[in-house]
Parts: sequence; structure tokens; C-alpha cells
Amino acid sequence: MSRSSSALSLGLPGDNDDIARRAEEDQRDRDAFDAVTRTSLNGRNTGLVLGIGLAVYLRREKTRLFEAMKIAERPIAVVLPNGKAEHLPDLAPFLKASKLRTVATYGVCGIGAAVLGGLVGSLVGMSGGWRQDHEARRRAARGLAKFWAKEARK
Repeated sequence: MSRSSSALSLGLPGDNDDIARRAEEDQRDRDAFDAVTRTSLNGRNTGLVLGIGLAVYLRREKTRLFEAMKIAERPIAVVLPNGKAEHLPDLAPFLKASKLRTVATYGVCGIGAAVLGGLVGSLVGMSGGWRQDHEARRRAARGLAKFWAKEARK
């Protein structure tokens, strides 16, 4: 039985202060982790909205480009300096908008921006949350190191 648990069972007055202090530190650490989590979620959601906005913008610009290429006259042959004419292939089928390309555009932009927003949100949340309390930062780093050591032993 550890000293802290024996102090709890016996009700010794000297050790209750230590237990109360540790409980207070634990609660502050939990509050800090909650703040970091909220900031990370806000960053991820902001990134997701920006990514979908970027996808809408790219889709609109791509549609405008396709429309401009439909209207424009396209050359069908190129005359080389030696006088020989080379016919150019018709690229129109490759320049059409498709549902698969649209889904890919929205998916890549949305997921990429959500990941980037989550990372930025996490970094901002962690830097702001741990900047004030160096002791909590040290405890969290020690706890994380113990966690990874325990996971590595499995």
C-alpha cells in the first residue's frame, strides 16, 4: 500500500493536504486538456469550412474555364517551318466536367483543409494552453512519456 493510499485509509491530517494539492493539479490539467481539445475542434471545423469554400471556388473557376474553352476556336493543325502540317488531337472529351472529378475536388479540398485546420488548431491550442503554466506542461510531458513507454512495452 502506498503512503498516499494509507493516509487516506487512516485519515492522517498531514497527508490530506498533499492529496488535495494533487487533486487540484489534476483538475487544472484536465481543464487545460479540455481547452486544447475545444481549440483543436474549432480549428478543424474552420479548416473544413475553408476547404469546402476552396472546393466551391475551384469548381466554379473550372466550370468557367470549360465554358471559355467551348466558345474559343481551337486550332486543328499546326504548320511546321518545313511546311508540313501536323494535326492536333481533339482534347474536348478530356476537358469536360464530370461528377467523379467534382467529388474528388470536394473530397481532397475538404479533407485536406480539415486535417490542416485540425493541426493548426491543435498547435494554437497547445501553445496557448500550456504557455502560462510550466508545471502543468512538465506534468503533461512526463505523463505522455510514461504513456508511450507503457505502449512500447506491450
